[in-house]
Amino acid sequence: IDPRTLERIARCIETSAEAQTISDIAQRVGVSRSTAKTYLDYLVARGDVVEELQYGSVGRPRRLFRKA
Repeated sequence: IDPRTLERIARCIETSAEAQTISDIAQRVGVSRSTAKTYLDYLVARGDVVEELQYGSVGRPRRLFRKA
């Protein structure tokens, strides 16, 4: 985990009023989805970020992330 990338992703979460998807965060920070997922999973494990599942009528649920 690179501290600078971690800070950028954490700041992205903190400055948003709404929960965001991995794709939203990756795009705002300028990293790949897989990189964003790695860092978000790390922040969830630390308790800094909360992961929510949003279920639609069809398909996989969306993973949303917000500040804890």
